[in-house]
Amino acid sequence: MIVEENPDILIIITSDFHIERAQILYKRYIAYPKVVFIPAISSLSKAELVPLIEHESCAVKRLKEEEV
Repeated sequence: MIVEENPDILIIITSDFHIERAQILYKRYIAYPKVVFIPAISSLSKAELVPLIEHESCAVKRLKEEEV
């Protein structure tokens, strides 16, 4: 577990379109106090990104609904 390792800082790198969901999941399951999120800028075309962004949007909505 991250807490047992006690790093000075936890760095999470994920796709730019996935960052919001990663943050929600991080807070829900890890919640280590010293964290930095770094979005990796996607090199995909707009046509490739659209379905991924839509998927992320739906996933984030479901996660937020679970919190209520």
